[in-house]
Amino acid sequence: PTIPVYDENNPGGYGYGKSGVANTFAANPVAIANLIDQQNENFRIRGNVWAELEPWSFLKYRLNVGYETSFDNYFYLRKAGSWTLNQPVEETRTEQNRAQFQTQLIENTLTFQEEFGKHNVSLLVG
Repeated sequence: PTIPVYDENNPGGYGYGKSGVANTFAANPVAIANLIDQQNENFRIRGNVWAELEPWSFLKYRLNVGYETSFDNYFYLRKAGSWTLNQPVEETRTEQNRAQFQTQLIENTLTFQEEFGKHNVSLLVG
């Protein structure tokens, strides 16, 4: 109750106490919410499809196709002002990062599997 939420005498206009009057190490949550704007967005698509063919009982062919893509966007805005006592005043600054990522996968495999009497032979080639 001794520290107002808003104080036009402080940088940014938010209350956070005064040295010698209301010393506090607490931060003003309203100031933090209004002085920092941060957004992080990520859109991602992943997919995988496969098919198998068995031309003979001992041989199997498999095709596996995969795809992944991602679009990322990060935005940060720090407005000038302070939200706690003895905090240095920072100038307004902004950051923005954008990225796109893409991966493709194509796999071809042949599996040979046969029994010869007491023996079982499996061979995978890709």
